[in-house]
Amino acid sequence: MKTLLFQTGGPWHPVDAQAALIRSWLPGGWKLETAFANDALDRLDDADLYIAGGMLWPELDQPLPEVAWQLAGLAPHPYVRPSEAQRAKFRGYVASGRPTLAFHGGVLCYEDWPEYGQLLGFRWHWGYTGHSKYEKFKVGVATDAHPVVAGVRDFEVTDELYFNVVLPPLLPVQVHAKAHFAEWVDFPMVLTAEGDAGRIAGAGRTAYLANGHSLESLEPPAIRQLWLNTLHWLLRV
Repeated sequence: MKTLLFQTGGPWHPVDAQAALIRSWLPGGWKLETAFANDALDRLDDADLYIAGGMLWPELDQPLPEVAWQLAGLAPHPYVRPSEAQRAKFRGYVASGRPTLAFHGGVLCYEDWPEYGQLLGFRWHWGYTGHSKYEKFKVGVATDAHPVVAGVRDFEVTDELYFNVVLPPLLPVQVHAKAHFAEWVDFPMVLTAEGDAGRIAGAGRTAYLANGHSLESLEPPAIRQLWLNTLHWLLRV
């Protein structure tokens, strides 16, 4: 049995509905559990994989347009900074060598706790990281030699294109697919890394799947294959 712990919460993205869809893709013997916001940090003991899907940042205390919460399928909620104990739990989880997966807006989380992004290996930095408007664009797979992109070919997706995601300087990140943003400008969409360089001693495998603004953005068969490949690679099965 493999237990995947999927953190939810925050505006704009329907992460609970997305988690339910991803759950339907899983092989027998695997289970995906959702946990709202900081509750996920309290439930790491039994997790084989932590999925950062929530988009939680201090500005949630400021009013957002109603549509932001409608798209998320949630009632408005404030930002709650993780406690010292919760941060220590996540630090210990990563140091144990268990894997992490950052999903779309999950990198835009805990801006006042930058260590979180360092431990994940991927972080949104306000004023530098950004995204395009929601539109159709092409994603090119450089090679399918790595298990994460095995059998995946170039595809189109309707989504936000995330760019300038910050990486720890020493982390040996591999880029497996890029989205075409403009002439001569491509941005990484599928990334993996392994090891503790720039993270914390004992850290294991991590990955970032940047696509995922809506349910529609998970419709391409290539996205489903990327998820399954990535989960198998992270869990070493």
